[in-house]
Amino acid sequence: MSETAEIPTARDERAFADTFGEFAAAADAYRRTGEGLEAARAPFERLMGADAMAVERFCLGNERGLLEQKWLFVWFNNHLVEGHFRGRRPRSGLILLPFCLQQTSCPHRIVWELSNCKRCGKCAVGPTLDLAERAGLPVKVAVRGVFGPEFIREVRPDLTIAVACEDELFKGILRAAEFRCYGVIGEQPEGYCRNTTVAADALAAALDLFFPPGP
Repeated sequence: MSETAEIPTARDERAFADTFGEFAAAADAYRRTGEGLEAARAPFERLMGADAMAVERFCLGNERGLLEQKWLFVWFNNHLVEGHFRGRRPRSGLILLPFCLQQTSCPHRIVWELSNCKRCGKCAVGPTLDLAERAGLPVKVAVRGVFGPEFIREVRPDLTIAVACEDELFKGILRAAEFRCYGVIGEQPEGYCRNTTVAADALAAALDLFFPPGP
């Protein structure tokens, strides 16, 4: 989420694409050298303030494409979020999971009712719920990014920790740009939207970073 007033925005798909290209080049240079933070931050802020229709058209036209650049976007966003909360704990939080984290063969559907999960250990949902309970955070399940921003606006957390692929995290962070989101990238061993996995230690590390256990 931007803290800078009067930031020029990308108001159409072409402007968004040009800004995204500028951002990706600057963010990659910053990641490799540690120099040029502001050069990457400026186009990032323009992307985060972009016209909603420009965002949707760009995402639709580049679905499941430009994944390296989208990874950079998530990485840079996470870097800024870490800096914002350095030395202080978020006032509230939310864990947002993709529906495809659940095994397709599981008969206990969790999209609208997480308590249906039997925590059998055959997918990452049970361990994730265990981590969320220890951190005292609510959990929501989004269907292909459709309901993620709505859940965030409903709960209005100080920080959302979202699990998804690069593509969905990119779209979700942009669609809920007024809120701070931290992305944990899942893996798709069977392809998109099917039996996604997430390393428990990756999610645990994110939770420990922002919501460390109390004394």
